[in-house]
Amino acid sequence: MPGIGGIEACRQIKQRHPEIPVLILTSHAQKALIERLISAGDQGYCLKGIAAATLV
Repeated sequence: MPGIGGIEACRQIKQRHPEIPVLILTSHAQKALIERLISAGDQGYCLKGIAAATLV
């Protein structure tokens, strides 16, 4: 993601609008990254490549 990155974007969204749920779409499945996303406030994540029907 160009610019600030997904983790920082999630932090900023949750700081400004804590009521907005955040779902991360990522190509990374490393446990450490997922833990950082969750600690930044996201409610979940999906790996890129997921079927559109599954995402919906």
